[in-house]
Amino acid sequence: MNSFRENYLERVLQKMDELMDSHKKMYDEAEWYDSTFFFEDAEETLGFVFVACQVFILGTIADCADRSEMPIPTKAKEKAMKNAPQFNGARTKIELINSVANYYKHKDEGTPLGETKKILDCYKLLDDEFPISEAFRIITVDEKIDSLAKFLYDWRNHMFNCKIKNGLVV
Repeated sequence: MNSFRENYLERVLQKMDELMDSHKKMYDEAEWYDSTFFFEDAEETLGFVFVACQVFILGTIADCADRSEMPIPTKAKEKAMKNAPQFNGARTKIELINSVANYYKHKDEGTPLGETKKILDCYKLLDDEFPISEAFRIITVDEKIDSLAKFLYDWRNHMFNCKIKNGLVV
């Protein structure tokens, strides 16, 4: 049975998938709607996708955590986000999803800082004209929102098969 978090994420991602389909339809049908317009719209839509995924990730970490340690220590969150296979020899997909969501939320404030910048730099995303779309392409390979959701659901199951004690995944 799916958790309320999975059900909520699924509904949000379904709407975002429909919005991406409408961007693709505009690109195919409207002469004025060129690839620049498409990618600008995709950046915004996929930004919302990454934020929804970030909420799911943080909710999963909270669901797995020792409730006596609320709020969850930053180090415990970081360790939980690393509890997935490394991706392209750099960081985990979970870390990348979290960083792209942070980038999207704060992109209008200037250059990202700290860990967000470090992770985005691992994939040279800040050099890309459309970094969110590029991150989506890198993470999903097939560029389907469903693939991202399946990865997150599998990761959630993996997390529940692990134990989190004293803020550390064991």
